[in-house]
Amino acid sequence: MSVVSAEVVVVGAGSAGCVVAGRLAEQGRDVLLLEAGPDYGPVGSGRWPAELLSARMLATTHDWGYTSGRWVFERARVMGGCSSHNGAIAAVGHRADYDGWGLPGWAGDDVAPLFRQVIERMRVRAYEAHEAGPFHARCLDAAADLGWTIASDLCDLDAGASFGLETVNVVGHTRWNAGFAYLDHVRGGSLRVLDEVMVDRLVAWHGAGSSGGTVRLAAERRGEPIVIEGGTVVLAGGVYGTPLLLERSGIGAPEALRAAEGLRSSMNPVFEAIAHHNPYAAEQLPEATWNQMVLKALFIGSALDPIAGLDRRANPRLARMLRDHAHERWAAHRPVNPELWRCVGPFVDADALSDLARVLHGGTPDEQAGAALALHACRLPEAAALLQRHHGLLFAIRNGSLHWSTLAATT
Repeated sequence: MSVVSAEVVVVGAGSAGCVVAGRLAEQGRDVLLLEAGPDYGPVGSGRWPAELLSARMLATTHDWGYTSGRWVFERARVMGGCSSHNGAIAAVGHRADYDGWGLPGWAGDDVAPLFRQVIERMRVRAYEAHEAGPFHARCLDAAADLGWTIASDLCDLDAGASFGLETVNVVGHTRWNAGFAYLDHVRGGSLRVLDEVMVDRLVAWHGAGSSGGTVRLAAERRGEPIVIEGGTVVLAGGVYGTPLLLERSGIGAPEALRAAEGLRSSMNPVFEAIAHHNPYAAEQLPEATWNQMVLKALFIGSALDPIAGLDRRANPRLARMLRDHAHERWAAHRPVNPELWRCVGPFVDADALSDLARVLHGGTPDEQAGAALALHACRLPEAAALLQRHHGLLFAIRNGSLHWSTLAATT
């Protein structure tokens, strides 16, 4: 197993992670920046996909796939994070809001010079009048007719209540992401970037924060385990990624962490001594901890079928978590364990149905078998209709030759 070390490790190369890594590298610190998605290099590398580079295009290919019913929570899995695929709109808010917080260092006068630095780095500008489309031009005319102030710069803390054309981090037609702004000029120096890295958890911290302290992370890169070590670790995995990483590390809400110590182990024999063929977990663990245990089994490559009470303890929240995990694997072009769909089947909705159809259409034979078993456990007429199109799988389920135990034995 390979080990990569640095003075400072930054987990997550989104908007915040790029800023932290870049600013530290400017000071000569030895920085390792980890990103779950791909790194396409500096702005002039010629490797950036057009939809990420062009501010005129809607970027969808690098999304994490977080959804809930009809809601989509867009997060980008790529260098620069959301700054590489969003609408590139920059806004700083109102001075009165910062002053109203009453927090030292966060008053309007405190943040104003920092905003100026960010605006300069991110190449923020206001759209010009000739760039406004017909709809936006008419909106501005209507606002003026109603007596509203028309602001020339919506990144002015003192603009107050006003209308104006958006301020954007767009250079020409290029979406100027945080990687371009904060990393390009320090690449090849004291900054190293390791892309396509999925960090599972913090596994050890010895004297962290003191001289000679070390923090160790367990991770995976392109399907292979890897250990990351740093004197300081900065977690910048985003509003969804960072809390999950902390919980997997045993840091978080007590009700989510009351599993036996073995369930936090990545040593399969230790984990499986509690998770497999043991009624304790099904009888004693609260739902949140149970769900994390099932997800952990998939992450370390442990079979689900031997988990006692797996079907009885299946729940909608777990189904949602497993589907999110599947989307993460797909986004990284990695295979999805067919057993994952076992706890999804009883809670299939329209979104899950779309996922299962995707697997049936393009998955491996084992993945297709898992999707078919999940559909068979679902009572939706649409699920039955989808399964009917795959006669061989349906026949195998009905004659008993295909079930979860036989599938587990082949994966």
